[in-house]
Amino acid sequence: MEFQKRLRPLSNKFRAQYGHELICGVGVHTGEAVVGTMGSAQRFEYTAIGDTVNLAARLEHITKEYETPIVISESTYQQVKNHCLTRYLDEVQIKGKEYPVKIYVAMEGNTREEKREVIKGEVTAGLLGTTEKGIIRDISTKGIALKLVQGRFSPGDTIQLNIQLPTLIRPLQVQGKVMWKENSSVGLLFIDHKPEDSQTIGDIILARSETSQPTKGI
Repeated sequence: MEFQKRLRPLSNKFRAQYGHELICGVGVHTGEAVVGTMGSAQRFEYTAIGDTVNLAARLEHITKEYETPIVISESTYQQVKNHCLTRYLDEVQIKGKEYPVKIYVAMEGNTREEKREVIKGEVTAGLLGTTEKGIIRDISTKGIALKLVQGRFSPGDTIQLNIQLPTLIRPLQVQGKVMWKENSSVGLLFIDHKPEDSQTIGDIILARSETSQPTKGI
């Protein structure tokens, strides 16, 4: 997490100078490994090898697919779940592993401080001709958590959302990427929405927060 914090100002400078961000994923797995100085006279270095290291490297690659900076394994989750914010992400098949591996996101303490509100509303979610109804669990200007009727969508899916809120004259039509799934509930990150739609959601959240206690998002 400290690594990610220190990267941000450098990434901002890089984007300003070259038009691209610096993004570095981190995969963490906990287990036994062979660690030490090894090699030959031609190449001699301090390193770590073994199945544990290989799985950590696979998890680092997964960060690109799920667009999240830190992905941890089940064994690491058990070690850190009481020390930092975590969220179940998915169960994936890793090359070389007989059984699927549960993966989680490890987050900084301020990740969830963005205002979220539980707002009554309905959502129609569509993907490749498949349409599903759902209700809103909570919403922010960056994303939305839904309780779907059938829960057919999976992490990584890009969904077309039609969000209907009582205070809106017209539904919001945005795209969201499924970032996590838990039973029939899913969390989506908005990836294609108009600035005015983000402003509308922000105004709704602000209005509710002024009249009620904010609800901590999941």
